[in-house]
Amino acid sequence: MSYEAERTTVGFEFNYNKFGFSGNPVPYELKPNQAFKKGQLVALKYPGQAATDCGKLIPFTDSQRIDQDILVGVMAESIAQDDNPSDKKTFGMVYDNPGNIYRVTFTNVEEIQGASDGTTTRLDLAAVTNENNIRGTLMFIYEGPGAGHVRTITEADDSGNTISWIGAIDSKTTDETKALLLSADVNSAGINVGSVGAKVDSDGLKVDVGQALSATENPIKVVGVNPKAKMLDVMLNGPLHL
Repeated sequence: MSYEAERTTVGFEFNYNKFGFSGNPVPYELKPNQAFKKGQLVALKYPGQAATDCGKLIPFTDSQRIDQDILVGVMAESIAQDDNPSDKKTFGMVYDNPGNIYRVTFTNVEEIQGASDGTTTRLDLAAVTNENNIRGTLMFIYEGPGAGHVRTITEADDSGNTISWIGAIDSKTTDETKALLLSADVNSAGINVGSVGAKVDSDGLKVDVGQALSATENPIKVVGVNPKAKMLDVMLNGPLHL
């Protein structure tokens, strides 16, 4: 059975502002005949694009890029499509302060399990084929020997099929040790505090930690990680008012 957190966030939840301001959402004109969800990332289309989109708010999903659309912020309310008809001018409230910190669920995480007995600083796996990419990725041991520990991967050995970390845990890992890696797989670079350019999911409501980072294209800066809750604290990368 895969690891499940106690709850999923309602999209990007306003947590606090780094400069001490309130959330204070403000109105933006919405693209007509479009539904919006509370906690959803939103953007503006650059001038000169499709008439129904230009200058109006749209959901920001995994198909958008911050170098192609103007990232604005996070919806503070839900707007049903029926309440946003094509023949009326409709506004929605948006958190748009660039100093805001949001809490959000992450998805597309890799689950790994020990293949044999390891040590207090090493987990033995069935296979590791790229020893460089996984370095710096956050790992959370959620079951078996070592459960509850969070570590940053510092080394991977593709000849011995192991991953290692600094700071011994309280038990030697075994084939019963199960962990989450904040990456697509054990051979791919992942997420940790300080990651810039993480991608959102297809609804713009979660962070997809299985996608490659791109500071020039993707909207998420990671400022905190709670792997047990499968949540990140994030800022927006390149919002409108930065």
